[in-house]
Amino acid sequence: MSPIAKIFSVVNLVLAGLFLGWAANALSTNAEFKSKYDAEVAAHKVDKDALGADKSALVTKLQQSENDGQALKSLKEEAERKLAAVQADLESERTRNGSMNANLTTLTAQFGQVEENRNKLQADKDKAQQASHDAEGAKSAAIAKQLEAEKKLSDTETELNKSKNQVADLEKANTTLDKEKKNVDTQLASALAMTNLKVSDITSQPLIEGKVLDVSMSIEPGLVAINKGEADGVRRGFTFELYDGKTYKGQARVEYVHPNSCSAIMVRAVKGEKIRQGDSAATRLN
Repeated sequence: MSPIAKIFSVVNLVLAGLFLGWAANALSTNAEFKSKYDAEVAAHKVDKDALGADKSALVTKLQQSENDGQALKSLKEEAERKLAAVQADLESERTRNGSMNANLTTLTAQFGQVEENRNKLQADKDKAQQASHDAEGAKSAAIAKQLEAEKKLSDTETELNKSKNQVADLEKANTTLDKEKKNVDTQLASALAMTNLKVSDITSQPLIEGKVLDVSMSIEPGLVAINKGEADGVRRGFTFELYDGKTYKGQARVEYVHPNSCSAIMVRAVKGEKIRQGDSAATRLN
């Protein structure tokens, strides 16, 4: 065999070895990619199966809760209106009560002055009676003065009693308003209890950002699955804003929470916008 043929043989063997190494590496990479792909498909199937189960459970619950939700909303609005009215009336009555207390203080001071005047008038009466022995005319004048003083005293005592009665009526009205306020507070607490929610559950939710896994609009108002769950801090009652880029599509309220995903009911949808798998979902819009 010539030297050139030997060189070509060696080169062919080296190239064959390199090709076999590259092929083995490609097969290993392809097997790893297929394994990851199969795992992702299985995980997606688990989330989709969970969504289907949640959807079936919610069919009946949604139909029942729609009427309950409207009734509770009306009850809450009525309770809030009554509470605001009661608080306004209570504040007004407290203002009037303060004014009446000030008037009562003034009348008490006036009563003391009248009592002092009555004592002085009594002294004048005694003097007048003493003077009646000297002159009948002076006696008549003293009696007239006494009667006038007694009339003023009687009028003052009447006004004082009237003020005391008004204060008693105000205190009774305050008691009634306090009872009405407690009743409204009880109704509001009952409304929250019927929804199994707390005010803090709705108003204090952290920023959580995720993606829509699946969408089902076969039942009204619609159900979406989001790839954020209990491990990410999601709680029942949280709301997610749904959007694609700068396009806002609506809002969904979390009903079922899983370890790494959740199912949410659509509570607001933008007309003409369709929610799709892969859309963004966040508890707050930046």
